[in-house]
Formats: sequence, structure tokens, C-alpha cells
Amino acid sequence: MVMTHICTEWDYHVNALLGIPFKYRGTSPEEGLDCWGLVCLFQEKLRGIRMSAHTEVYRNKGILDTAVRYEVQWYRLAPTDKSRFGDILLFSPLNGVMHCGVALDSQTMLHVAVDGFSSPEAFNNALWRPRLASAPYGIYRYTGGSKS
Repeated sequence: MVMTHICTEWDYHVNALLGIPFKYRGTSPEEGLDCWGLVCLFQEKLRGIRMSAHTEVYRNKGILDTAVRYEVQWYRLAPTDKSRFGDILLFSPLNGVMHCGVALDSQTMLHVAVDGFSSPEAFNNALWRPRLASAPYGIYRYTGGSKS
């Protein structure tokens, strides 16, 4: 796969997050991360925002969209054809499983798939793009502020 532009000032952080194994509800790059744990770690490195990797709702019930809606108070939905570096991508369920990742550019995301490792993957295709199409799923862009 040919990668399109990744902001060079963040290459170090992105490269440090490649190859992390999947671990259900994982919160540690050393032991493994799930998709939400990876998003939280990325946002902390990118913006210094500590998002709760696993809110009580997510830890107890695995309800990713509830966790995301709680955590994205500093983010707003953006047009689905205008993703940019650092945007959170929240995908609607496929076979009952939700997914999220982080945009590296307008066509590529960093994510970790079940039984896989964190890696870049195109999301501007028939598998991923339609799953961003309706709220609350979509592209969430940072608008400022911080969690204390």
C-alpha cells in the first residue's frame, strides 16, 4: 500500500504506535490495545489529552459508542469527505461490532483489528467509508479545550 502524506512532525509518534498487538479492552502498548485504547493513546501523544481508555460503561458492557460520545466532548462531527490528521473515525457496527481509528490523512487510518496489529489501512473504500455515513458515527475533529 502506498501511504499518502503523514505530518512529519508526528512521524515519531505514529511509528511508535505501529505493530501493537490487539488485546480486547487493552490499554497498554506493551501488553496490547483494542481500537479505542489505540485512539486514546494517539490523542494523548498528539494533543496531551488523557481520554479515559475505558469508561465504566465500556469496561462493563463494551458499548464503544457510549464511551466515545462521553469522551469526544472536545470534538465535533466533521464532513465525512474531509478527514485530516488526528481526526477520530467512529465506524458503525458491522456484524454487531463497532470500530474506531485515527485518520492519518484523508484516506488512511491507524487502527488495530481483532487478532491483528496496529497498522495503517485505507478507509476510503467500500468496507469502511459507508460506515462513517450517519451520526453518531463519523469523523470527529478536535475543536480545542482539554479535560482536566
